[in-house]
Amino acid sequence: MIRKRIAEGLEIPEEALIDLPVITLRGRDRLTIENGRRILIFSDSFLKIGTRTGALSIEGEALELECIKKGYMSLKGRISAIFYERGKQ
Repeated sequence: MIRKRIAEGLEIPEEALIDLPVITLRGRDRLTIENGRRILIFSDSFLKIGTRTGALSIEGEALELECIKKGYMSLKGRISAIFYERGKQ
């Protein structure tokens, strides 16, 4: 992939050039997602977002979206599972 080689050559993070999701979990109660495309499903116990690499699902309790900006969202609540669904979005 050309973009991957460019990122390596310029010594910049690959996700910055090719729109890969960056998922940061802090403990079990805070989660940030960068480079997400759109929210597909949201409730207080389930979040599904579309990403370039497929649908990403988060399960938990008392989930709340704290911040939503283009390509960035933060979530708080008791997070119990994070997983990609089979197949590409």
